[in-house]
Amino acid sequence: MDEVERLGSVKVLDFIEQSRSRLCRLSHAEAAEASAAAAEKVEVVVEGATSIAQTDEDFICVTLDWWPTNKCDYDQCPWGQAGLFNLVLKNKILEKAVKGEYWSYSNESFHPLRIRVGGSLLDQVVYNIRNNIENCQPFQKQDKGFLFGFSIGCLDMKRWDELNEFFNQTRAKVTFGLNALIGRKESETEKTHWAEKVEVVVEGATSIAQTDEDFICVTLDWWPTN
Repeated sequence: MDEVERLGSVKVLDFIEQSRSRLCRLSHAEAAEASAAAAEKVEVVVEGATSIAQTDEDFICVTLDWWPTNKCDYDQCPWGQAGLFNLVLKNKILEKAVKGEYWSYSNESFHPLRIRVGGSLLDQVVYNIRNNIENCQPFQKQDKGFLFGFSIGCLDMKRWDELNEFFNQTRAKVTFGLNALIGRKESETEKTHWAEKVEVVVEGATSIAQTDEDFICVTLDWWPTN
């Protein structure tokens, strides 16, 4: 292709592009005009006298989760040291955040802050109340046979005391999720129904029901009613 042909081709392409732009602008303008012509003025009245829902003061704002550091999805492991077994409770930034000292509106909205202690693995936690569970360890990754791919995790009372001390110092309100599904397995006929009881063996532990009762009693010592 010589220089004359090349310049001619460029001019043709420019003409096509300019024509396309004009057509598009015309099309958009016509569409807007047609839309404006068809529009009708509508008056909407909102009756605000009756509420359909109400959020009370115990609305849950923050969750501290049980996930371990090796909880990963899609090659991402975002939890780091943020789980209940690993969270650094002496962190001043965390303490001030829970107290609401970073928020100018904290006195109205975030103080006291309600913290939910729980998450997906709460039904796989056992509580080492009497320090008699041998090899009391946090969650271990499992290939099969457990919910969410993790074993039963053991919470020792030293860590639970540290958490309760943190909640008291920051004046947080606490909602705790008990291990209601432990000792049960998924129904073979209803996949979302965990009702069938199975034996849960935790070496050194008393019955799960007795352990839960002891755990509640120990926790109440941290939260006097008067």
